[in-house]
Amino acid sequence: MKKCQGKIVVTICFFFMLAGCSKQVDISTPSADVQDIRTSQSTDLESSAFSIINFFKTPFISQINTTTATDSSIVVFDFIEKKSFTKGEKKYLLLPFGDGQFISRGWKYQVSIDTTTNTVLLAPNDTMKAEIVPGSFKILMATFDPATKTFNFITRFKEPNGNKSEVAETVFKK
Repeated sequence: MKKCQGKIVVTICFFFMLAGCSKQVDISTPSADVQDIRTSQSTDLESSAFSIINFFKTPFISQINTTTATDSSIVVFDFIEKKSFTKGEKKYLLLPFGDGQFISRGWKYQVSIDTTTNTVLLAPNDTMKAEIVPGSFKILMATFDPATKTFNFITRFKEPNGNKSEVAETVFKK
């Protein structure tokens, strides 16, 4: 019984450490961290590591609500987009930001997980940073639910033309 309990605890800890853990996943080649897990853990954990890597390599569905306040009006857009995570620098994953008006400009989230606190960390990519008012990017919510495999992001920013936008995005598997 003790041997079984140990495997359950290790599997649960491994799941929470890596389920959605973008800073531990290098999608182009196995990282040293994944290699260490493969050589030191059981076959069940080895297949879990590869399923997590594949989790990020396959497309997601994103429901997006964008609210933009201009000088004269408030505009609300709702979209559904198919998106994929890609490998970024410094072990971040990149995800296209918001709807088509922002995606076409090259805007992306930099996404990672703090494995100590299981907190989702978000930042705008350099392209987005260069096109918004410095310091205006605010993260109102950034979560990952491992049970439903769903990310939820709510962010705000201001563009140099004075437009203020809030983007609420739910990113999930079909």
